Parts: sequence; C-alpha cells; structure tokens
Amino acid sequence: MKKTVSILSASLLLLSLLPSNVFAYTYSDNGKPFPDKNFTYYSTLSPNYSGPAAEAMADWSRAVEASYTAVSPTYNEIQFSDNDYGATEWNATTDHHHVQFSSYDYLDEVRANRYYMGSMSSVTREGVFGHELGHVFGLGHTTNTWTLMCTSQDGRVVVTPQFDDIQGVESLY
Repeated sequence: MKKTVSILSASLLLLSLLPSNVFAYTYSDNGKPFPDKNFTYYSTLSPNYSGPAAEAMADWSRAVEASYTAVSPTYNEIQFSDNDYGATEWNATTDHHHVQFSSYDYLDEVRANRYYMGSMSSVTREGVFGHELGHVFGLGHTTNTWTLMCTSQDGRVVVTPQFDDIQGVESLY
C-alpha cells in the first residue's frame, strides 16, 4: 500500500512539473481556418525576409506535413510582405480576412515589420515567420517560452515548431 501511494505521489509531482499545453484556437467558430494543411501563398518579401520565411514553411512542413505552393497574387491563402511600419510594438502580424474562395473562407496576410526585424539574424526571423504561420493554422499565443507560439516579447527561445505547437495543429487538423 505504501509503495502504491509513493508511486502515485511521485507521478503527481512529476505531472505538476511538466509545462501545460495551452492552445487558443482562434479565428473561426471551429478553430480551424483552412480545410487542410495544404496552403497556397504569394510573396512580395525582399531577399532578407524571403529566405527565413521559406525556412519557416519548411519547418512546419517537416513538423506537421504541411505544404506550401507559390501561386499568382489573385488566388492564394497566404500573402507575405515586409515594410517599415515603425514602432508598432510588433515584429510581424497575421491578419485574417474573411473572403469567399472555392474551398476556404480566409485569406491570411503575414506582414513583417522591418523596423524591428531589420536587425534580427536570419534564424531569429525564421522564428518570427514560424510563429506567424502558427497563427495561419489557427493557433493562438502561449506563455510557455519553449513553444513557437510564445511571443518574442514574452521571451520565446525557440525558432521551430515544438511538441506543444505540433500538438495544437494536429488537434485542429
């Protein structure tokens, strides 16, 4: 009996030390803005930003078997751009637009702010684009610094999707 209580106590202690999964399913009533993980995109990113964005797409592709296909600016699900938006307090933002296309109801506009991102390394930019692509999937912010969906301001320390990020996407799709 004492052995069972000890094992149960140790298990509960271990579980309490693990980071919790915090997913905020946002942007649509069911939390899933797109029907699948196969995205079309159009990019006007300058060379300093297109490479890190491509790396972020590759990171998500490896993590959750997503696909990204470049297309014309007329019919796409994701639009990437960069500009100097000034001291906005955001490195990048993803805006959801409700539009009606053939198989989905959203267009996501991922905008990088050169004001803040201009001095970042390519790897750090990759993390910013990866974070924004998490929003494209429908993920919200977390406070766990070891997840991609933690904001830079909150101290994110990773640049690729982690277990919690992947679990969030897999639970949606």
